[in-house]
Parts: sequence; C-alpha cells; structure tokens
Amino acid sequence: MNGVIIWSEHVSKRAIIWCEDHGRLAFFKAEETLQGELSRKNQVFAYESGDMVSFTVDEQADLRLARDLQWVSRQKYPHLAEQLKAGSSSVAAVARPSGNIVQFRCVEPTDPGAEAYEVA
Repeated sequence: MNGVIIWSEHVSKRAIIWCEDHGRLAFFKAEETLQGELSRKNQVFAYESGDMVSFTVDEQADLRLARDLQWVSRQKYPHLAEQLKAGSSSVAAVARPSGNIVQFRCVEPTDPGAEAYEVA
C-alpha cells in the first residue's frame, strides 16, 4: 500500500501514515518490524512528515500496522498533516461530496536538485 507520513519521531523511530485507501491510519515502529536485525535497528530513521511511502499492512485487532517502509518520494505532500489538523478550506475544497475523503495534493519539484530525493 502507499501512504503519506503525517507524523514521525526520530528517537523512537515511529511514524503515523495516512493511507491511500482512506481507511484507518497505519502505525509504524521500526523495532517491531525489523525482527531482530541489529544492523538495521541502528540505521538512522529519516522519514519525515510529507514523505510518500510504500509499505505492507498488517491488520491486528483494531490497529493497522505498517511494515517494510520504503520511500516513494520525499516531501511529496509536505502540507498534508497541517491541512488535516487545521481542517483548512483547502482540504474542504478538495473533499468529495461525502466529506470523508481528502485528495492528496503534491508539490512538484521545481529545483533540479530535488530529484535527488526521489527513491527508485
């Protein structure tokens, strides 16, 4: 599944992801997904709010857990979290008639160096 990180915390290596299916949010915690791989546990956690990611979903009880997080594009949707929090007019303007779906609006890179942040 694809989604956009709307919150991340580097010390605890956690993230909350807004999912492309507009279902429940997915929660990511690095230590729970690495299955004891010490070399990967020590990697720097560099995911930021606004990053578009691809991941595997694990449904457990009432939680949606994300595993195998991989970048699709860094900072593709940098303002999504703020728009969701604020309930801004820009979010309302792109909501479908049901009012439950918010369209992802991306920022197209204008700087040629921005493509260096894309992950294949």
